[in-house]
Amino acid sequence: MERRTFLTGTVAVAGGAALSGMAALPAQAAAPRPPVRLVGRRDAAHYPQNHAPLRAAPFLRLPPGSVTPRGWLRQQLDLQLDGLGGRLPEVSDFLRGPARLTLELRPRDRREVPREVIHPRTHRRRRSQPVHPHRHPVRMRARARRVPAWRTDDQDVVTPLQQSPVRTEEPLEQVALVPSAAARLRITAFPTAGSGPRAHEWVSCTASFSGVDSPQALIINSATRPSGSGDHSVPRFTWWDRTGTTEWVQYETAAARLLEEVSVYWFDDTGVGRCRVPASWQLLHRDAAGEWRPVEASTEYGTAKDRFNRVTFTPVTTTALRLQVRLHGDFSGGVLAWRVTSAQR
Repeated sequence: MERRTFLTGTVAVAGGAALSGMAALPAQAAAPRPPVRLVGRRDAAHYPQNHAPLRAAPFLRLPPGSVTPRGWLRQQLDLQLDGLGGRLPEVSDFLRGPARLTLELRPRDRREVPREVIHPRTHRRRRSQPVHPHRHPVRMRARARRVPAWRTDDQDVVTPLQQSPVRTEEPLEQVALVPSAAARLRITAFPTAGSGPRAHEWVSCTASFSGVDSPQALIINSATRPSGSGDHSVPRFTWWDRTGTTEWVQYETAAARLLEEVSVYWFDDTGVGRCRVPASWQLLHRDAAGEWRPVEASTEYGTAKDRFNRVTFTPVTTTALRLQVRLHGDFSGGVLAWRVTSAQR
């Protein structure tokens, strides 16, 4: 017996049992469905169609190129092809280099931006496409230096802007700035380059694992004081959904720094989620040979909630500092803020 026939009979028997004792309605014959015809091409039989027992599709699926758009639809498709939509596979020239850029401004330039520093230049543009990469309405030339530590994160997203001026000794370059809508990479603010004691080292923050919460939150929160360990109003970094493992997060700079103290504000969402303060942790620094070694801590590694846990240690000169934690067996963990203090020379 065919499966379709068996199922039809089963439904009929069940329906008869359910309706026993009730007056039967006169049976109505189902109206025959008109046959589906494929029209428009003599070779329509060669196009894919549903096979029995499925009904034939009422429409013929045409191959690409069978329909030619005209009028406003053609104009909109041309704009997409000629603009950002058709250029998504391209890689911005800004991303081809090994690092991002800072703008180079002289001391007097930081009060105002004169024309000899940033040179605007207007271009003829098409009214229908004002933000084309090669036909933008205005282009500005400026002096800039690269920041080797400013890179994309593990999600291939440019990391957040940090405090200016940024210390960099890279050679001076001429760059062209175009409206953000005319480029795939859209950076609306650049740091300024600097040197001397007032310049800031660009800090790169990476982690052993970041599933849902980026370690860049620690850069954003560098001057933030959370209201508590369960504060959800500020960005946070977690190792979720890793549980019971040994994980780490680290700061790295291009130039070595003399460091002597850190303060860590742990994330703990007891009653809401499954992140807890770690079972234990330690601080490691990278030596000149590239090896990771524990610091000589003079205070205990605290895991208190709702406050900064301060640890002082014998000053070390290093380009990287790593916070290594051991998570509780059934829980994950995270950090709301991590501050590093340089030693006074």
